[in-house]
Amino acid sequence: MLRSVIGIIAFIGVLLSANAEEITFNEGTNFGLSVDQTGTTIAMDIQGVLWTMSTEGGEAKAITSGQQPEVREPSFSPDGSKIAFQGFYQGYFHIWTVNVDGSGLKQITEGQFDDREPFWNADGETITFASDRSGNYDIWDINVNTSAVKQITRHPDDDAHPHKSKDGNRLLFTREIKGRYSEIVLLDDLLEQPFETSLMKSETVKYYRPNWYIDNIGFSYILHDGNDIMVEFVADINDRNEYRNKTILDQGDIFPFRGTWVRGGLYYTADGVIKYAPFESEFVRGERKIIKRKIRQIDFTATINSVRPNYVKKQRDFDSLERQSVRGIGSMDISAKNNDIIFSAIGGMWLQKGNAPAENIDTDEIGQVNDPTWSNDGSRVAFVAERDGQMDIWIRNMLNGREERLTNDKNREYRLSWSFDGTKIAYLSTRGRSNTWGRADLKIIDTEYGTTETIEETVFTPGRPVWTSDNDHLLMAVVKPATTRFREGMHVIRQYNVRNKRKKDFDMPGSIGLSTRDGSGPAMSPDGKRIAYVSEGEIRVSYVDLSGNITGSMENRCLGVAHMPRWKRNSEDLSYLSGSSLLTCNVRTGETSTEYFNLTWARASTDDVTIHVGKLFNGVSDTTMDNVDVYISKGRITKITPHGSEPAIGELIDHSMDTMIPGIMAGHTHQTELLGEKLGRNWLSYGITSVRDPGSNPYKSLMRKETWESGIQKGPRMFYAGWLTGGARIYYGQSYNAINEKALRHEITRAKELDYDMVKSYVRLPDEFQQILIKEAHAMGIPLSSHEIAPAVQNAMDSVEHMGATSRRGYSPKFSYLSNSYADVTEIIAKSGLYITPTATLETGYFNYMLEHPEYLSDVKYRVFLDELQRDSLRRSAQSDYVANEIRLNSNMLKTIKQIHDKGANFTAGTDSPFIPYGIAQHFEMIMFVDAGLSEADAIRAATIKVAENIGVENDLGTLEVGKIADMAILDDNPLDDIRAIREVKATIRGGHYYTGFELTTDRSPR
Repeated sequence: MLRSVIGIIAFIGVLLSANAEEITFNEGTNFGLSVDQTGTTIAMDIQGVLWTMSTEGGEAKAITSGQQPEVREPSFSPDGSKIAFQGFYQGYFHIWTVNVDGSGLKQITEGQFDDREPFWNADGETITFASDRSGNYDIWDINVNTSAVKQITRHPDDDAHPHKSKDGNRLLFTREIKGRYSEIVLLDDLLEQPFETSLMKSETVKYYRPNWYIDNIGFSYILHDGNDIMVEFVADINDRNEYRNKTILDQGDIFPFRGTWVRGGLYYTADGVIKYAPFESEFVRGERKIIKRKIRQIDFTATINSVRPNYVKKQRDFDSLERQSVRGIGSMDISAKNNDIIFSAIGGMWLQKGNAPAENIDTDEIGQVNDPTWSNDGSRVAFVAERDGQMDIWIRNMLNGREERLTNDKNREYRLSWSFDGTKIAYLSTRGRSNTWGRADLKIIDTEYGTTETIEETVFTPGRPVWTSDNDHLLMAVVKPATTRFREGMHVIRQYNVRNKRKKDFDMPGSIGLSTRDGSGPAMSPDGKRIAYVSEGEIRVSYVDLSGNITGSMENRCLGVAHMPRWKRNSEDLSYLSGSSLLTCNVRTGETSTEYFNLTWARASTDDVTIHVGKLFNGVSDTTMDNVDVYISKGRITKITPHGSEPAIGELIDHSMDTMIPGIMAGHTHQTELLGEKLGRNWLSYGITSVRDPGSNPYKSLMRKETWESGIQKGPRMFYAGWLTGGARIYYGQSYNAINEKALRHEITRAKELDYDMVKSYVRLPDEFQQILIKEAHAMGIPLSSHEIAPAVQNAMDSVEHMGATSRRGYSPKFSYLSNSYADVTEIIAKSGLYITPTATLETGYFNYMLEHPEYLSDVKYRVFLDELQRDSLRRSAQSDYVANEIRLNSNMLKTIKQIHDKGANFTAGTDSPFIPYGIAQHFEMIMFVDAGLSEADAIRAATIKVAENIGVENDLGTLEVGKIADMAILDDNPLDDIRAIREVKATIRGGHYYTGFELTTDRSPR
């Protein structure tokens, strides 16, 4: 183990020395510390690097590289010669030690679980830590000499933040069920007859890091009460009066880590700095005496290395009108009767017999079809269609072409499958605003009578349910969290008994889960004896009984990259998407053949047009050009001249009273098929001509791209990543489980074949895999993004998403609980060249601006593109305590935005919709930037040219200049005078295609 770690660190050193820049900072964000027993040396963990420095302050010395392992939560050994810490490596957190000079790096714990929050005990031989190795978080000991582990607590809820007394006989720790209660517990008499005492427990406040005082009688802890964070001290753990007389040591932006008590005071981290609180608690003449003195700050500087990306960006084709094969397959199914394929693509539902040309059998020319699926006898197809703007289930009789509507409700249905006897259909139904990124109900419906039954409610981003051959059970991909403390876990198969609604999660063969939940199966064979699914990026086949229970596994024969497996009628051949190909593989022999979808598409052509505008903001200057004509030919700007100075080409469109700006580019958004055709119009109606999707099902992203580019539906330009590329533990159904390098390489192959625009390195992807991903993506000429700034900047990452949001650590290293980012974050982002998409409206802004700008809620766009259920959900959320806390923190977010922007950061505007609504949230992000202190021009640039640069298309998009693509928005007023003018979109032009606001907001919903 040690040899391999040293080799990795040597590789990082070579990388850094080749193209490294130094970035120095004097503050940290959400970092912890430990102080040795002499009180002279501090160890701290800023941005994943382990640093040491004098308690007098000064320059901090890095003694680890910042990755492999990433370092968090240091704890000195009693003799001060070593430091224990929580390290992330090879997909898991484990306990590590290192000598104080940086030598002797050693992994202490191992296994497929997380070990966190180490404390090196006074005996010098044991480290106490929290671990999920028992199935939930309990407290454990490990002997550093013998590696023997011992479980200390055994409780169904989550135990964490352990701290033993010096005599080893008493243990303080926290216990919780997230969202229900928080508690500080004392485990006493550890060495003889252990017993527990609850010291504090609350359903409203949260407790962190109970910490013994030097006398082993008093203790401190961190209290979160809404937006109030305090370090509090109880002088005597055994005296309940002292709890009422507790002392507040400090209040503010206290970071959630255990401090270190030394004789004379407490070292801890808060407000971006190291603090020392002089403090004494002692008995004098039988009375407790507490002495507090002025808290002082310990100044430091630290320097981290950054590597800028250096690669040739890929050339994109925005102009070709040549026909090309469809690659965007939203869903497909194969008839068990005759192997006919039915699939959704470019807005329609297509039937393909053998290799004959595919035929569109969708009778609605406007709406979209999702998830067509055959009945087992091949006589009927069920599908989801938005025939009148509402996503419902329909059935088509394939013998006579007649169709009937099966559902008619306000929920959005998707992912269908027939029972073997053809009497029922299982499906998912959602009412939430997050659509396929949120929770759904699993339901079944009787195909004759239309009666429905809910099997399970609010399942998080589940896969497609499939029936077993007994017609009494369903199998479906779900997430199985490793613990209740953290949300990540494994994609597994869940079995449901539809009669009694009992459920169980399967133990996956080899303890390896599915690759995703959106298209990795399971798929049931027509004879009901096998299931196929995708794991490690390739096909796996298991034997099942009549109820779907796994009874054995076949040898892996179909070894290429795979997605969406579907059985053929012989129950031996599987067809599946493999990169850009459709492959068929015999699961018994491994023999493969290449098939194809006989369907093509072409980019829609445009007519020449001249647009006369009163004002034009080109995104380059800080002012507008007045009274100009913009000439557009073949989708590009050919001239910008004073009005009337040259003859018009094509139609002359008069917007002489209006202002033209570059088309807005949504810098971070995840799409969904559940909004159907109106999703594209939603974007365009807000003047948004491009969207950057940093993580979704890539085949569905391609489907949207081809549908919008072909003009079959109106929509923006689509730039997409594939899945959220994660590690051994995942959360979203759209997360890809790169559990090993083989799985990672399969996803890289898919990225090449599907021509991704970018790649997303998600939160639990091991850093060593991130390096591979960056190398391969840059070789393709495309950028990458991450949630982290470190070690991302050391690995030549291009951009970072969110100021807060998901982190594998349980807290953000970019953003404190009170929405502050300190100099480590602001300096690294500004000086590394990273592009930052803060998604500020997601963190604190959306509901604040929803309440401040009711004109958006009365706008026709709000009613047309958000249905009644979504509007009600937003209204309820706006009244919640959680949102009230968000709004109170908005000023801190505004301050952070201004700091980062003023330091020269590459700032882009995105929102993380659909968690907040498409379109309107992008406008709020721009308004928020202006409220933070950016100029209107800079706020527009953050949503145009900066997004274009982040994608790598700045030579074609982002500004209004001759030769660039004609993507623009026409507004009623000048947004340089008031950014709120972006709401009144008169028209949107995308690649020369001109759309009025009126035609974009046509309402097809049922009345």
